[in-house]
Amino acid sequence: MVKVPDMKRMREHIDHIRRRRDRVLIKTLYLTAARASELATRTNPSAIQAGKSKSYGRFLSWKIEDFRINQRKVEKALAITLAVAKRRLRTKEQKEQGYIPKVIALPVIINR
Repeated sequence: MVKVPDMKRMREHIDHIRRRRDRVLIKTLYLTAARASELATRTNPSAIQAGKSKSYGRFLSWKIEDFRINQRKVEKALAITLAVAKRRLRTKEQKEQGYIPKVIALPVIINR
């Protein structure tokens, strides 16, 4: 059985990754619960020819939005829209877009 480390230990391991690019990528995968193909913007040409993989990262978008918690409280949130891999396109809109969107909202802490 594979034992998954607790969240604190997982973050410590990620923070010790030497290459910043790899560290940020793994943090993004972790925070968005995304597959690598959902963030990748390029695919190996041989994988495309074999019909094995697609890169959905070109559909990724983000923006800072106001998120209403209740009638009085509004917080800033990072809204990330990803294309979901391994899902069948079901609606006409999804078929026109070429992907199924998944929106993730993460709280934004603004230091003043």
